[in-house]
Amino acid sequence: MNEVIIVDKYLRNSIIEMLEMPRSFKGPFSQKDLLCLETLTINDKNIESISGLEYATNLKSLNLSNNNIIDITPISTLKNLRILNISHNYITNLESLSGLSNLTYLNVSDNQIMNIDSLNSLGELIYLNISNNQICNLSNLSELSKLIKCDAINQSIGIFTQKIIENGGFTISLDLLKDRYGSSPNINYISDNGHYDIVDNSVTWLNLVKSKEYNFKFKTSEGFSGNIFVKIDIVKGNRVIS
Repeated sequence: MNEVIIVDKYLRNSIIEMLEMPRSFKGPFSQKDLLCLETLTINDKNIESISGLEYATNLKSLNLSNNNIIDITPISTLKNLRILNISHNYITNLESLSGLSNLTYLNVSDNQIMNIDSLNSLGELIYLNISNNQICNLSNLSELSKLIKCDAINQSIGIFTQKIIENGGFTISLDLLKDRYGSSPNINYISDNGHYDIVDNSVTWLNLVKSKEYNFKFKTSEGFSGNIFVKIDIVKGNRVIS
């Protein structure tokens, strides 16, 4: 049987424990060993790499929350997964999940995700948690006909620094914000006397004299909310003024 090398010592030790192997086990795992796993919960273990986990193809439930994971490519082979929790990590890309067509529960909250287009192929999904990320567009989720609950609160979205002349203004279109039904959310707070134009669906700040971070908050009744931050530098002559 082919050997499987688990590089991450925390992942390795956790699998040894789950398989009830002796703690003194030093040799590599076999593919047969990993095929014995149907449920795996390894949270709060400081795991950075999940390389080798791609051979655990009989997994139906996987919890890797509260670790230090960036790359989730090995998960792409786990086609039998129904429950996946990879919340509270450092994940930016979800493309590896696009082929997991049996998923019914997915939690990717508290990561650094900006795009969820790859989730529109998860037709069996019933529950999705994408809260505390950097997501502004949920409209592709409208294709998920079985999705009952979607938590998407506390998105934190930064806009590139804008340079504005002193006493000038800045307008940002809210067309970038879409809930799962393609509608724009409600604006419930704007900093620094900014103005929301319901006709143009935009937020504007006028007579700007101070370089700083401006922001506004949005919310829908469907569990989608967040904060948009715009760093504005005020320019006078050839220099930025504070």
